[in-house]
Amino acid sequence: MLVRAKPSASVLLLRNGHAGLEVLMVLRHGNIEFAGNALVFPGGKVDTADRRLAFHKRNTPRLNTHIRGRINRIAVTRELFEETGVLIARSARTRRFLSESRRRRLAARWQKSVDRTAISFDRFLAFENLVLSPQDLQPFANWITPKQLPKRYDTHFYLAKLPRGQQPLHDGRELVASVWVSPKNVVEEAARLGADLMFPTRMNLMRLAFASSVEDAFRRARTIPIVPVMPKLEKQNGQIIPVVPPHCGYPTDAT
Repeated sequence: MLVRAKPSASVLLLRNGHAGLEVLMVLRHGNIEFAGNALVFPGGKVDTADRRLAFHKRNTPRLNTHIRGRINRIAVTRELFEETGVLIARSARTRRFLSESRRRRLAARWQKSVDRTAISFDRFLAFENLVLSPQDLQPFANWITPKQLPKRYDTHFYLAKLPRGQQPLHDGRELVASVWVSPKNVVEEAARLGADLMFPTRMNLMRLAFASSVEDAFRRARTIPIVPVMPKLEKQNGQIIPVVPPHCGYPTDAT
């Protein structure tokens, strides 16, 4: 029986470090059923409230995009805040990003409550007079779990620049560590942490590694069409490995 792929979204949060482009990676707790002990990008499943908020004119400025794109951006913004306290939102009054001091106060007061659904994300936004900033999320990739597997996700990946003055702080519950790392050095960082790297994560990092800066990463992403990637499972040397079809435009030297 074919298992339906659940909609989800992840964000590659970027900054320009001393040695070049850096991406935020978070380490999932080892006791989590799916992707336990994996070094991943912040993100998660789309929920019902994300779909509802996509039609809310006040808190979510409309984009010239399909409704699924709006829902994905809302989901990934919520997940990023729940998991790291980073908030890609603006003041409803000034339309500017939040100051460092205000963002810290919001994270200290609301991050755990939103994460544990003690308050909904849309109520939090309304209470603090905030609007989401979906235009600051750049589509990067779309990966779909192969049909043969029992747990399947249809995941859209987005690029985002770390808002000035904000610093991520992992939740300490689902996530046990967070690191800024060069896309070229994530394999070594995962080994240092004793963490796993899932195949889609590794492949997206390989694509990101061609960029020299945040600005270059966004420029490249705007020129590359989003092609849904469903890896093929092939038997090679007695092992089942995922293989990305050539038309998807990914490097071919990683398995």
